[in-house]
Amino acid sequence: REPLPTAARASAGVYATVRFRAALADGTVLHDSWEGEAPPLQVRVGAEPSDAALGWDLALPRMRVGQQVRLECGPSYAYGDAGAPPLIPPSSPVTFELELLSVRDLMSSHN
Repeated sequence: REPLPTAARASAGVYATVRFRAALADGTVLHDSWEGEAPPLQVRVGAEPSDAALGWDLALPRMRVGQQVRLECGPSYAYGDAGAPPLIPPSSPVTFELELLSVRDLMSSHN
């Protein structure tokens, strides 16, 4: 889904609230904040070290609020050669479906 052209962008340094689904190549769902009780995740865009998988680090700065994308990430863009046992086996590709719900810049926020 495409966002409005005036929607805020997830630039480096902002906190992004993301609804997402993650699944292995065999269809095993690892996380789903569209269904069930899992809340959306908040990550800092461009954080070092990263708050998310490398695929997210590359995608989020190109997204605008309201946009949905599907990322098919090989192991080097997901959880690497080590995986994240026991849930994610070593060298596993992962498909992420992301929706950028909101962004918040704490440096310019008065909240």
